[in-house]
Amino acid sequence: MDTKMWERGEQEIVRIEENRRIDFELRFIEPFDVIADFHITGNETTRGWGVKFPEIRIIDIEAIE
Repeated sequence: MDTKMWERGEQEIVRIEENRRIDFELRFIEPFDVIADFHITGNETTRGWGVKFPEIRIIDIEAIE
């Protein structure tokens, strides 16, 4: 995966459940203007994470007659 294509954007912490979970909003600028939900869960012994991207539709303008 080419990680450089996602290098422009920002993140915001939107919710914290102490010692349990942190929710973020990831806002990517390039190559698509898209917002994804991201979370980290865990405690002292286990960690987990998840991310949900909205569906991205790419339209080829040249293919439209």
